[in-house]
Amino acid sequence: MSLRSILVIPFVLQIVVAVGLTGWLSLQNGQKAVNEVATKLRSEVTARIQERLLAYIEIPPLVNQITANAIATGQLDLENDLIRGRHFWKQVVTFPQISVHFFGNTKGEFFTARRLPSGEVQVGLADRSTNGNINYFMASPLGDRLQRLDVIPQFDPRMHPWYKAAVAFDKPGWTKIYRNFVTKGLGISSVQPVYDRAGNLIGVLGTDLMFLQVNEFLQDIKIGQSGQTFIIERDGMLVSTSTQDPVFIINGEQTARIKATESANPLIRVAAQKLDAEILNSSSPDRAIQLTFESEGKRQFAQVTPLRDRLGIDWLIVVVVPEDDFMAQIHANTQMTVLLCFLALIVSVTLGLLTSRSLVQPILQMIDAADALSQGEWQRRVPENRSGSDQLGRLAKAFNRMAAQIQEAFARLQYTADRDDLTGLPNRTAFMKKLQAAFERTEQDPTHLFAVLFLDLDSFKLVNNSLGHFVGDRLLVEVAARIQLCLGSDDTLARFGGDEFTILLRNITNRDRAIQVAEQIAHALKRPFDLDNYEIFVNTSIGVVLSTLGNKSPESYIRDADIAMYHAKARGKDRYELFDQLMHSRTIEQLKLETDLRHALERSEFVVYYQPIVVTATGQIGGFEALVRWQHPTLGFIIPNRFIPTAEETGMVVRLGIWVLREACRQMYVWQSKFPATQAMEISVNLSGRQFFQSDLLEQICQVLAETGLPPYRLKLEITESTIMGDVVKTSSLLHQLRDIGIKLSLDDFGTGYSSLSYLHNFPLNTIKIDRSFIDRLGVNGENREIIEAIVDLAHKLNMNVIAEGVETTQQLEHLRSIGCEQVQGYLFAAPLPVEAIEKILSAEI
Repeated sequence: MSLRSILVIPFVLQIVVAVGLTGWLSLQNGQKAVNEVATKLRSEVTARIQERLLAYIEIPPLVNQITANAIATGQLDLENDLIRGRHFWKQVVTFPQISVHFFGNTKGEFFTARRLPSGEVQVGLADRSTNGNINYFMASPLGDRLQRLDVIPQFDPRMHPWYKAAVAFDKPGWTKIYRNFVTKGLGISSVQPVYDRAGNLIGVLGTDLMFLQVNEFLQDIKIGQSGQTFIIERDGMLVSTSTQDPVFIINGEQTARIKATESANPLIRVAAQKLDAEILNSSSPDRAIQLTFESEGKRQFAQVTPLRDRLGIDWLIVVVVPEDDFMAQIHANTQMTVLLCFLALIVSVTLGLLTSRSLVQPILQMIDAADALSQGEWQRRVPENRSGSDQLGRLAKAFNRMAAQIQEAFARLQYTADRDDLTGLPNRTAFMKKLQAAFERTEQDPTHLFAVLFLDLDSFKLVNNSLGHFVGDRLLVEVAARIQLCLGSDDTLARFGGDEFTILLRNITNRDRAIQVAEQIAHALKRPFDLDNYEIFVNTSIGVVLSTLGNKSPESYIRDADIAMYHAKARGKDRYELFDQLMHSRTIEQLKLETDLRHALERSEFVVYYQPIVVTATGQIGGFEALVRWQHPTLGFIIPNRFIPTAEETGMVVRLGIWVLREACRQMYVWQSKFPATQAMEISVNLSGRQFFQSDLLEQICQVLAETGLPPYRLKLEITESTIMGDVVKTSSLLHQLRDIGIKLSLDDFGTGYSSLSYLHNFPLNTIKIDRSFIDRLGVNGENREIIEAIVDLAHKLNMNVIAEGVETTQQLEHLRSIGCEQVQGYLFAAPLPVEAIEKILSAEI
């Protein structure tokens, strides 16, 4: 017999026979028991609920009929306050299932008795004596009215749905389900029109049926361990459940009922979806239907039973029982199966040990060899000169062949793992290994110097986006080839990732060698690349770091070279930068500034300054521009040019911008309340590009205006040219929405961006603001006068006003006044000032 037969057949036969037999018996018996118990339980629970509900819903129509009979026979005189009040009180007291019994007549009078959640029964009426208001009274033990407790104003029963429904029915019936304002729960009213002997309508009787007792009854019913039941209407709306989950939601004054398919309870929701798919959408059941479905991976048993009465109630009772509730027998069978398997395993192991004694030693040797291979000992093999079974000898030979193949495969894998698939250059992992070796050698021999260059192609993304990634990949290959020509045999070029390359220059004597290589690479890459008939020009930014800095780790050299490369990009790209500690310090300082900026709002470190905007013709203040300043706790006053770009990069400008807007609007409202002269003034607030394109910008601005009380027409928002030209369609729509609510709009820094005159007239702008760079050169010789005149003339033809900023001399002011510029601002009048200084100016103007 072969080794496979000796080892497998005894184990498999014993375990399979034992497990298969016991498992099959357990499954058959358990499933049969579950199906029988589940069917019986569903039927019994449904019958109890159906019996209880039918008895419950019979009460309101019965009470209505009792009162109707009393009216018809003359036992109840509706004109007699004493008899009438006692009658309605007695019905509510006699029948604890109802909460309200009432009557509304054709004159608009209303008589009622109600039971409060506390159990107290009150009587009420609305007639001429109460001026149409419902007055509720405490009742004596006989049902007589005592002192008044509550008033519901202007109640005309004829206007209410229950009255209209009963008249429309022309017979007893049920209203739609509603939320009772007293009990705060769902309920339904049984209504019945009442006629005199001549057949004329006297009024409508009604009795409320609250579902609170139905809910309590359903919750009290035990359905296995975790079964649930619920009642729905034919349209799927929940009526009552055995859980605490809501069957309706409240939106303000409105009550919205919940469909069972939208219930917060997952079991009810899944069960209702199953009903909706298989029963309600096909044919409504006229008899009980049993079904099964899956919920959260578990089998559920359900029964759907109709509930109807003679007055039109048509509900469905749904009982759901999880299969897990009946798994006790299956668990017992499972335990038996496990026990049998355990016994079979013991027997099998014993037999296996007896029969495999001669095989253990060679197999253990093979295990040790396999473990050695897993530890990287690729030379490890097992002896092949076996005595005994032929199968073990074949296995040893196969193992040794496999070990040799694994050794070869890992050698190839190691080579591949250190190479970039696209360029064939060493990848980041391989480069870091070589850098680590150079670093360790320098630590041992300080005279050994090396340099690291970090290269990033400028505008490479443009090539990918315009010509495609295939061309971009070929370009990277060509770039790598050119760079390689600039290096020596001891140098290492690696593709670090994307369009980034790193170079390790070994055995350099000074920094001149590193600078020479950087210049050679920059020069080599300036020659165009010819790819697929496209002539492509590529520049590169290079960061250089020398080992003479004495960094503490290889990673720090990569970091410093990267910092130097980004400094090269910041200084115009297409250049190299040699790293120094000042760069690192600036980077750390910038990081700290960014961190402090993120906390500045919470720490109330920002303040708003205001610069007056002066009317050119009169010299009076026409408004203010709000300008943010940062009062740093350690660095002092920080100007916007230093922190606004960082805020833009990090997205903090959105929160900061809305804070400035809120603060400026609040302050302007205070000034308009305090200084009458400011009533006609406007407050100008800058919107950044990121802030402008926030999806909820309009809602935020409206909220700020509502909170501060500032009229929209006293707010002017300043937007730059580059912002409005980013997405012309979206920008135009948003600007029109802002203009429609009364906010004024100003185009800031006009002339410095790239606005298209073909689009400019489409924007609903009020003002064009000439950038200070034009005003600065409006000197003695009248530089820029023609440009400024053209801007003013353009604005006026587009029905816009003009503001010139940066006015610092009287001569500039006179030039601007002569060409019709409406408003100016600048240091000639005032620098941006804090609130206290502005208030002194406003006080002086008064």
